[in-house]
Amino acid sequence: MDSHEVPGAHVHLPFPFLPPIIGRDRELALAHALLLRDDVHLVNLRGPGGIGKTRLAQELTQRLVSTFDLVVFVELAPLREPTLILPAISSALHAPPHRPVLEGLIETIGERRVLLVLDNLEHLLPHVQDLTTLLAHAPHLKIVTTSRRVLHLRSEHDLPLAPLSLPQDDTEQSEAVQLFVRLAKTVDPTFELDDKNRALVERVCVLLDGMPLALELAAARLRAVPLEELVEWLGTPLEVLADGPTDAPRRSRSLRDTVGWSYDLLTPNEQEMFAVCGVFVGGFTKAALEAVTGRPDVRNFLIQLVEHSLLRSTTSLGGRWSMLEPIREFAHERLDESPDVRNVRERHANYYLTLSEQAESWTQTLKAEWMERFKAEHANFEGSLQWFIQEDRAEDATRLCKALRPYWLGRGLNRTAIAWIERVLATPSGRPRTTHRAELLGFAADHTVQLGDSYDSGERYCHESIELHREYGNALGEANVMCSLAWLYDGSGKGDAARDLRLDLLNRYEVLGDQAQVAMVLCNLGTGFIDAGKYDRALAYFDQALPELERLGDVTNLAFHAVFRAVVFKRTGNVDACLHEMKRSWQLGAAIEDRAFLWRALGIVAYLVRQSGQADFATRLLSAQEHVRLQMQRAMLPSRQKELEEEQQALRSILGQAAFEKAWRAGEKISLAKIQSQVDAWFAAPVAMRAKPEDQGMPDVLTSRERDVVALVAAGFSDKQVASKLGIRGGTVSKHVGNVLGKLELKNRTELARWAMTHGVSPSIT
Repeated sequence: MDSHEVPGAHVHLPFPFLPPIIGRDRELALAHALLLRDDVHLVNLRGPGGIGKTRLAQELTQRLVSTFDLVVFVELAPLREPTLILPAISSALHAPPHRPVLEGLIETIGERRVLLVLDNLEHLLPHVQDLTTLLAHAPHLKIVTTSRRVLHLRSEHDLPLAPLSLPQDDTEQSEAVQLFVRLAKTVDPTFELDDKNRALVERVCVLLDGMPLALELAAARLRAVPLEELVEWLGTPLEVLADGPTDAPRRSRSLRDTVGWSYDLLTPNEQEMFAVCGVFVGGFTKAALEAVTGRPDVRNFLIQLVEHSLLRSTTSLGGRWSMLEPIREFAHERLDESPDVRNVRERHANYYLTLSEQAESWTQTLKAEWMERFKAEHANFEGSLQWFIQEDRAEDATRLCKALRPYWLGRGLNRTAIAWIERVLATPSGRPRTTHRAELLGFAADHTVQLGDSYDSGERYCHESIELHREYGNALGEANVMCSLAWLYDGSGKGDAARDLRLDLLNRYEVLGDQAQVAMVLCNLGTGFIDAGKYDRALAYFDQALPELERLGDVTNLAFHAVFRAVVFKRTGNVDACLHEMKRSWQLGAAIEDRAFLWRALGIVAYLVRQSGQADFATRLLSAQEHVRLQMQRAMLPSRQKELEEEQQALRSILGQAAFEKAWRAGEKISLAKIQSQVDAWFAAPVAMRAKPEDQGMPDVLTSRERDVVALVAAGFSDKQVASKLGIRGGTVSKHVGNVLGKLELKNRTELARWAMTHGVSPSIT
């Protein structure tokens, strides 16, 4: 073995030159701290192949050389016999060759502080207990191992490695992005991360789950294919990511070989369970695995696969397991080779159909706990839909589309929904004039309403669905689709037709005894009168609908009801009433995830924030609103485009072009969770604190006399002294102070003094 000498220590390292490590600060700090503890003698760096265990061990070794008398790095991958662990260590330490191996090692180590790094131990575990024997006779020995498996030694401190961090708000902060860019530069020295390739680089990192080896092999492919094409190729990473560096170990030259090395270490039963896990995309629960395997004893298999670093566990949503995508693809290939593959896929599809129909929802979105679960199972639901379509089971596919409808609506996934529905409608069992076809067409119309640009196709969906519902005598189904048709009429400029249809619907729902839908139609009539500029009539319909909406307690409808009222007050210039309604709406909306609601709400909040004097924050909110619209792939109606442009122009005139553009870019990058948190804080703040001092001068709500009182009270004068200076009574001073506290929503004189100082309030007299 080549040695690399470091002054002050005897070091045998096979890696004299290494590029700076990216990320791993947490793991390095943990491992470093563990190895400095007197009670810790063995640290196992554990993770799947290609996760970066060896590189972390190398970095850790280099950082610890000054702490030990002797540092030795031993590569164990070439060994095939577990009995050769100690002889390999003996050779690396140059122990006496003619003594029993253990005795020679103990004598060589002696009382010295020795760090022994054993790389790739997972295939030699039958004799790993030899390390415990060695540690028992060498009190100052520390061992670091890298392994894909848990060692199951009492002296072991397990340190599992996660993938590199993926892009979030700031792409450049992602460790996976940093590594890919650095590796891409080794292929093309001119490669730089910029606005043109940023989304593609992010996509590569996400597709490969931040797995360092996969990123290395993907970057190498840039020699042969442009980045855009590489993203498409990575749909099947095991086929693409091969032919790695010839100076790397053979198992690290292709992703398939890397995963295959771990797979070969499993027992036949474990391999079978591993293959079944490949049917899940994005993870699964224990209940899901039990349902799909038909076995009640999956717990032990989960433990084994986690300990082999082929599964990752998380405590989210009560416990889930997942695979890195390259590992999952390998498992799926093994499943496809299994004679039981059809049964597995059938049980998988049926399980997720049953799960979807258990969900609780509001009018057009799921309740919060179910929304989180559906987001986690998104890919599994799509896998189930794909199976039903492939097997020509339109009725089951319709049931699943119906159950997914509030999820798709709430998350703004309307184009996704329509694409799936169209595929179901095109199946042989989806084409006949059946009740499930009528339902599917109605769902498609409902999603089309949310897009704002597909009115002709939406009306076709509606007319065929209405016709089928009439054939089957389904009056309620017919009326529900007519609601969608009215919205489509609104969007295409047929306001009178929409209003006539809704008046007809009022009678229909009254006859059907569906008061919930009566309330919804009343609200919809109100929105139509907003667009017509007849605000009094709009408010009258909203008032008529409110008692039934409150009785039902559906927070989605109540939140939208308040939003629509806020729109009326915004357009009529009643800022206080608009603020009151929008605050109520925002509080209701906190309980739901509905992108359509968020999109509407952010625009009104931006207007209110601008009115309060915070033009920079208002610009960020308006930008975030536009980002939500683009995420939903929703077209902009001409009337709303005009409103947006007018608001943008108002903000430009306040901030100037450069500051406006800077704030707009910031709004595009900020996460929705952070934006929502900032709006929460803005609504929660007292009126006087909502604007920054530099954005807002003295609010007009205070009279000149009140300003004088505030200034003197803030300066520390008593009520009697203030009264004397202003020539008024002491009781009048107290009354002014009380009025100001109420206007500014402040709690006491201390807050009032702080507010006066912040806003530079001074009296008009001295």
